Amino acid sequence: MAFAQDLKKVQEITEKLGAEDTDLETSIKLYEEGIALVRKLEKQLSEAKRKVEIVSGSAADGLTVEPLEEDKTNG
Repeated sequence: MAFAQDLKKVQEITEKLGAEDTDLETSIKLYEEGIALVRKLEKQLSEAKRKVEIVSGSAADGLTVEPLEEDKTNG
């Protein structure tokens, strides 16, 4: 799945987990699926971040690699 599709699936899982009529067994399965997707998304974001840092330059080129700023609305 593409990043956007995975993100949408995580949002759907979150909504289902918040529903009062979701039974415990289903909730556990949804939670496991959601955690797996979140880990996959985090890995994709880390890889994208590293690619941006590489494109921005490297010490060997006489340029410095500047890490991206963390999203200030996320913490």
